[in-house]
Amino acid sequence: MGYLSELENFFNHIKNNSARSLSHNKLIENFLQYMSHEYGYNEDYFREQFDKKSADYNDSDEFIYKYYMGLTRDLRREYEKVETEAKERIELYKKNVSELHNKVESISLSEKYTREKYIFILSINEKLLQKAKEARKKEEVFRRALRNCRENLNWFYDNEFSDIQQYDYIDWKSKINFLEASVRQNEELTKLKHSNHEEYLTLFKSYIDEHNILEKLLNIVSNNYYLKNRKEIVKEAVNLFATENYISFVYLLVPQIEGLFDVYKTVLGINNDEESNGLVEKLNTIYNHQRLWGYVYYAFDFPVLRNDIAHGNMVNITSEIAFDTLMDIFYLFHEIEDADMEYKLILDFLNTFSCKPVDGDNSAYVLGCFSNSTKSEENLEWLKKCFDGDYDSILKRYNCMDTFNKLKEYFMSNQFRISIYDYEPLEITDTVEMKEKKFNCVRINREVEKYVPLLNLLENYIQFPSKWISDVKQRIREIDLKVDERNQFISTRYSSRAN
Repeated sequence: MGYLSELENFFNHIKNNSARSLSHNKLIENFLQYMSHEYGYNEDYFREQFDKKSADYNDSDEFIYKYYMGLTRDLRREYEKVETEAKERIELYKKNVSELHNKVESISLSEKYTREKYIFILSINEKLLQKAKEARKKEEVFRRALRNCRENLNWFYDNEFSDIQQYDYIDWKSKINFLEASVRQNEELTKLKHSNHEEYLTLFKSYIDEHNILEKLLNIVSNNYYLKNRKEIVKEAVNLFATENYISFVYLLVPQIEGLFDVYKTVLGINNDEESNGLVEKLNTIYNHQRLWGYVYYAFDFPVLRNDIAHGNMVNITSEIAFDTLMDIFYLFHEIEDADMEYKLILDFLNTFSCKPVDGDNSAYVLGCFSNSTKSEENLEWLKKCFDGDYDSILKRYNCMDTFNKLKEYFMSNQFRISIYDYEPLEITDTVEMKEKKFNCVRINREVEKYVPLLNLLENYIQFPSKWISDVKQRIREIDLKVDERNQFISTRYSSRAN
């Protein structure tokens, strides 16, 4: 039984009980009564099962609690612990919301971006307060306590209330600046920023040199399809930075940052419509699509510098502003480079495909990517996009269009069809050896099932022989029928034994 539906029904039955009824003895008593009443599993049945496994447990109560109910700790104690945490969490967020509300009221309307930053942080805390109130409900406390009693808490991480953007003291600029640093180096530089500014600037410059930020910037812009048209601008900016011409460097690169959010939207598959044509609007569109690390900085701190430069106001450019601007660009390049992995996967696949001989090795490689691989679903998504022409410009730029056409030819070949389905028998007899004796074991030949998603996709683009496709579909129906027959047979035998 263990985690079968009967057990889940039992826990659902007691989810609104009091903590007292969740004690070890009461829980077992309730469990036995419920199982006997609902499913006919009386105490004699469980004692009989315990006799078979008695060597692994101290007594039948421990056997029921650990084996059948799957609990690794005391449910009542865990319930009371979760309940206490829930009460404390509500008080914490009430306090945060009150303090942040007062903070917002104290900021002048003229300090637009600072005020909006705290309104944003306040909104997150208000949502978390509401979530905390939901988590305080009896059945939710029970759910979390039950989960904790089933999970190994040495590795389980509860991220339900872990939104880092709820905190107003996070130095987001330092997190962006020292993206390449170790945790320790990041902490040391951030601390120096507020305690010894001169030493901080010296180490900041050393960090840029140590981690080859300029070289990495050039490498990304040279190789990334979506950033390639900015290569000359970045090359010029790198030269300006290297010669410490920081004023020109900052005035050249700051306007690029807003455009990079358009690139980021494109990479994420977000439509670059006219409704989000301002910096903050673009950021909000991205943020609503997926969480952006550093959103608070780019939405509420960076616009101050950006607006001064965009409006032609002369800004006193310091070395720190130049270092910050360099890392702003590097961070966004890094995010875009990490996000647009799909076209790189396509190029890698096609390059490998082009190197494979046109024989069984090629078939194994292709079919493995689209049926056996843990990423087969992801691969099928980009294959469809390639067939739809979404990646034509990229394939042409990297001279892979001919290879993709060869892949289409492979899908239309006899070799492909034979690799998937060669009219093998529905059932296969295997020889299994146990305790030096050999037994014949009959199993269903389900190989063709794993190719169905690929075939469903290809049917929309390739004219396969109708007889072959109809035979494959008939095989799937035969497999489903055979599986149903076996399940029915097992179910009937299981029911007769239970009675």
